[in-house]
Amino acid sequence: MLEQLLQEAKALPTVDAAAVQAYRGATESMVEQVNRIMVLHPQVHRLIGYNPLKMMFDNHLNHARFMANVFRFHAMELLVKTVIWVYRAYRHHGFEYDYFPAELSAWQQAVQTHLDPASSQAILAVYHWMLDRHADMVRLSQEPVQTESDLDPALASQRHTFLQALLQGDSRTCLEIGGKLTKTPAGLQTFYLEIIQPCMYEVGQLWEEGEISVAQEHLASALVARLMAVLYPPLEVVQHPKGRAVITAAPNEFHETGARCVADLLGLDGWRLDYLGSNTPSVDLLKHLLQTRPQLLAISVAMPFNLDITTDVVALIREQTELADLKIMVGGLAFALVPEMWQITGADGYAPHARGAVDLARTWFQEQAVEDRPNRR
Repeated sequence: MLEQLLQEAKALPTVDAAAVQAYRGATESMVEQVNRIMVLHPQVHRLIGYNPLKMMFDNHLNHARFMANVFRFHAMELLVKTVIWVYRAYRHHGFEYDYFPAELSAWQQAVQTHLDPASSQAILAVYHWMLDRHADMVRLSQEPVQTESDLDPALASQRHTFLQALLQGDSRTCLEIGGKLTKTPAGLQTFYLEIIQPCMYEVGQLWEEGEISVAQEHLASALVARLMAVLYPPLEVVQHPKGRAVITAAPNEFHETGARCVADLLGLDGWRLDYLGSNTPSVDLLKHLLQTRPQLLAISVAMPFNLDITTDVVALIREQTELADLKIMVGGLAFALVPEMWQITGADGYAPHARGAVDLARTWFQEQAVEDRPNRR
């Protein structure tokens, strides 16, 4: 069924650039109209599982941002797989399945109201298809999620204990586990990749399934940030033989644990680091790059609706002749469902995880070293 939906979605009309721009320009007005329509729905509280209305409003805004990316890049595989994820996640949080047809119908009305017929035709075709395939999306969202793991089974007990401590806000236990594993640079990498990363993925999965609250998710993220700040500095490399690297989350991106993992492991691998954290504005990032002239830029993107912003940032950097030799890699959860989507960003490469980022950076450094080596007679 999934393959059939993917083929159907890819065959839908392409939305031209003018229509995408019109959709983006009307986002605020359309979101307000969709909010009004849904608030007036006689069954709205049942439809959203008696959650606060703000949760629905946030979903509408994220929907608009996401669909703008789908239309711009004709990212139909991303559309299908994300819709299935949204159905699963919001159902776990109490939303009824019939909320989605009601919401999509409201979006159709908003598009018809705020976009002219020339701009709306292809966009409405996508919404009509989503409505028509609602039952299939429901069935696919109910299928068991298949996961693969190459984690070290010898650390399973530590992962379990660390996860429980994260959810309980038990910083002492988390620090004890981290302290035992991070006595060497190799140990820190193991702790990041075998404990922190999978446990934070599990935290996200538990939120998706409605098992934990947003507050618990934020508590876990904050605890991990504090832990990394304590454990990394004693191991930091003093010399930086591999040049300068800038690591940042994309503009409008507030998830930074992955970026911090990449930054720390690159530092241990010999790079001089500029870690900029989350939500770095494009203009400020560009100014920093022009001032520091690094050899490497790594951009973390967690949310699919930030793919267009990331693409625009990379394009802005590519316009600067002074940065012609800069290597750019991207990574993050935004590419989890469709890894090939990294190519639309214009980056030089993609790293699926922190270890992959270090390996890719090392490869680029070695290639540059060969190019810079004087020709020998």
